[in-house]
Amino acid sequence: MFGQIREMYDGPREWFLAFRLRNGADPAYQCDEAATVRLRKALANGTGFFVFDAPDRRVAVNVGEISAVRILWNPAGQSAPAAELERIRVRFTAPSPHDRYEEYGADPDEPDEDGLGQLGGLLYSLELGPDAGEFLSFEDEDGELVMLRADDVATIEVPLRLLTVGETDEHRTVSG
Repeated sequence: MFGQIREMYDGPREWFLAFRLRNGADPAYQCDEAATVRLRKALANGTGFFVFDAPDRRVAVNVGEISAVRILWNPAGQSAPAAELERIRVRFTAPSPHDRYEEYGADPDEPDEDGLGQLGGLLYSLELGPDAGEFLSFEDEDGELVMLRADDVATIEVPLRLLTVGETDEHRTVSG
């Protein structure tokens, strides 16, 4: 049936990733088609973090926490835009009622010696594959240090507006 529907519509598409995580959360994100291809490669690998861009945020998903994922599409222009993300959002691996997450404020990244800034560097470290037990950190909007145990992170979402200017999904090459 899907093949028939796919053949009936050959126009532009909007792609979505709908996850079911081990902690019971079920986040969904709009993405580009290239992210769906990279996700298949990440799932075949089975470990680490899969990092991709949604329209207003960069998302890192712990592949080991994915119970199921659906790759969905709609004809272009038929989807309602999601509410814009204002703060950093972290879901942890422990089960949480009602898809809870923690939110953190942060100032926009300043380029560092790598050109990524603190938040871009954190996402890059996740994508490269943190060491077991490794803590990653960033400064929040008050200048206070937030430290996250990478093994305990199911997802992290960072508003694109907080990342260093020019550091976009197509400039990243780690996931393919």
